[in-house]
Amino acid sequence: YEPERGDVVIIEIPSSDKALIKRVIGLEGETVEIRDSQVYVNGILLAEPYQPNRPTSPHPPTTIPTEHIFVMGDNRDNSQDSRFWGSLPIENLLGKAKWIWLSCSEGLRGQQILCDPKHLRWQRLFTSIQ
Repeated sequence: YEPERGDVVIIEIPSSDKALIKRVIGLEGETVEIRDSQVYVNGILLAEPYQPNRPTSPHPPTTIPTEHIFVMGDNRDNSQDSRFWGSLPIENLLGKAKWIWLSCSEGLRGQQILCDPKHLRWQRLFTSIQ
C-alpha cells in the first residue's frame, strides 16, 4: 500500500505497540509546517475540507525523510501525532482505514475500548471514511 495525502491510516506509533488512526498530511521529501492555525506542505496551504478543528499551536518546518510520512489526528488539539514524535517510518503503517465501526462522543472512564451507549454517535456507525 502506497499512502497518499489525506488517507486515514492505521499506524503503530514508535516505541509502542498501540495502533492508532491518523491522517496522512505529508509524504517523504516534503516539508510540513503549521502557522497561523493552518497546515502548509512545501509552503502551500493544505486544503482540508474534512477538518473542522484547526491546530492552534505552531509547528516549525519539518522535512520528511525517505521512507517516512507525517501524520496528524483530526482532533488536532487533542492528538498525539507526528508533531510530537516526529515523522512516522513507513514500516509502522499497518493499512488504510475505510469504515467507522464505532463512534463515541465520550468513552467510559478508565476504559480505552468500550463506549458508553449514551454517547454512541449512531449516525456515524459503519459509514465510509472520507
